[in-house]
Amino acid sequence: MNASKLRTAVVAGATGIIGRAIVAKLAELGEWRTIAVSRSGSTVPGADEAIAIDLLGSVDVGRKLKSASAAGHLFFAAYLPQPSWIAEVQPNRALLVNASEGLEAVGAPLHHVTLITGAKYYGVHLGISAAPALETEPRHLGANFYYTQEDYLRSRTENSTWQWTNLISTHLTGFALATP
Repeated sequence: MNASKLRTAVVAGATGIIGRAIVAKLAELGEWRTIAVSRSGSTVPGADEAIAIDLLGSVDVGRKLKSASAAGHLFFAAYLPQPSWIAEVQPNRALLVNASEGLEAVGAPLHHVTLITGAKYYGVHLGISAAPALETEPRHLGANFYYTQEDYLRSRTENSTWQWTNLISTHLTGFALATP
């Protein structure tokens, strides 16, 4: 495909199970220039470029995303585990905020943000949950960083030119280094 017709995507969390799969799919489609973002900056099969960024370091994110200034799409699959559900909320929200606002800071023509969450959205980590799992059900009680990430995206809808989607998968399988 003509390089000028390629859409540019940033995949945050590109070295993880979900991120690797997204990069591979975009490469297979052949219509994308894909920039893999991770703390390590490791190359990911199918990515056109890999960038090492600690998305918690908001001051540095914009500078490091300069080469992603053509990105119209952000696929967000980054995750920072913490010792408790409560402790996961703030840093994992910050990863998403810094990735999306970092792209905006470098003038990226962001059209769409895709957030990938999982079954913890439905409270499966707390015990028995409703079946079938529906997004229209009330949120479970307690801390859940998926909710703060989704709330952030909702808050941005009113004042942004971009739209967003939350893909909530119930099961994930795949391969990533250092991931159980």
